[in-house]
Amino acid sequence: MKRTILSTAIALAFSFSSGAFAANTATVTQNGDSNIAQVIQGPLVTGATAVINETGSGNDADITQINCGTNCGTATVTGSGTAGYMGVVQNNAGGSTATFVQDANTNGDVATINQTAATNSKAEVDQTNLLLDPSEGTNVALINQLTGDSLTALIKQDSSLNNLATINQTGSLHNATITQTSSMGDGVLSGATITQDGVSHIASINQDSVWFATATTNQTGSANNASISQLNGSDYVTAAITQSGTGQIAGIVQNNSQYSDVAVTQSGSNQMATVNQLNGSDYATVAINQGGAGHIANVLQDNSRYASATITQSGSTNTASISQTAMSDSAIANILQNGTGNNATITQANAMGSNADISQVGDLNVATINQSAAYNLAKVDQLGSSLSATITQSGVGMSSVLPNTATILQSGSFQVATISQGGGAGNSATITQGR
Repeated sequence: MKRTILSTAIALAFSFSSGAFAANTATVTQNGDSNIAQVIQGPLVTGATAVINETGSGNDADITQINCGTNCGTATVTGSGTAGYMGVVQNNAGGSTATFVQDANTNGDVATINQTAATNSKAEVDQTNLLLDPSEGTNVALINQLTGDSLTALIKQDSSLNNLATINQTGSLHNATITQTSSMGDGVLSGATITQDGVSHIASINQDSVWFATATTNQTGSANNASISQLNGSDYVTAAITQSGTGQIAGIVQNNSQYSDVAVTQSGSNQMATVNQLNGSDYATVAINQGGAGHIANVLQDNSRYASATITQSGSTNTASISQTAMSDSAIANILQNGTGNNATITQANAMGSNADISQVGDLNVATINQSAAYNLAKVDQLGSSLSATITQSGVGMSSVLPNTATILQSGSFQVATISQGGGAGNSATITQGR
């Protein structure tokens, strides 16, 4: 039983008579009841150092360094208060470093780091000041670094409970950070996962004072950058970034935005996408899908309940922007672009029930839709190249079936169309050119 373990815990170090393998060091310090510590350092471990320091009760720490290769492994575990299991395994992972830190009042935590054949890797878990009742659950932090070079992973969990954080890294030169905290004292039951495969990816997830939030980044290829922030009561939100190819940049911010979903998918090269859901953007949904090269997509949803925004871009160097602000309830905006150098902008402000749709095929087309008030409907469909279309709608529909309606259809090249509707109700304007 746990309370009858050896007073010095378990410290095992395998060494060779050759001086090349004589640098292993293992130190275990325990203070309190029910502590378990185990250190195993095996063959071919050069310069390895393992330190375990446990204070309190119910702690369990395990460090294993076997067949690590040249200069493998420094693993340090420190604990204070009441904490759960923490373990480190480093196998054939030259130069790896794994560090756990648990501060006072920590309870029920689980942290696991596995490093295998990951040269010059570094992994760190910091769990501090988790003040909630330990009977309520545990935080789990998992870091897996496999084949690769110069991988860096950091997980920090502070004043939060029942959260799960996972980092999986393969390849080389990656950097991943997950932070789960609670500045308001109520960060509970959220999950964060970072998966990196390829070369030179950067990913970060920050969850602060949120309940049931989910954030996921998945990176393949090279030199991609992904960032997700879920803050200040953004409960029941989901954010996912999937990047393949080279040089992709994506950022998602959900701040006081309940029940909102964001999915960003990027393939090809040098795409940029940003999504901001702010101030009660409840039930808002954003889906951005970019393929090709050099696209830019921006979505802003601020106090825009039930809003939906979709941007799909293929080809190259297209730019799309959607803004849904100030109680744009039930507003829907869609942008689809093919070709090269197209520019599309949709702005919905105080536009409840509005619907805007821009579709451009060809090159160097420009389309703009501005909607305010309510019950507006606008559509721009452009084929060909160097086309320009602008729709501006304001006013409120005054009957049950008489919303403002505007439609522009253009084909060919070098055509310009403009529709402006203000005030009144039941207005309808249609422009068709070259069809």
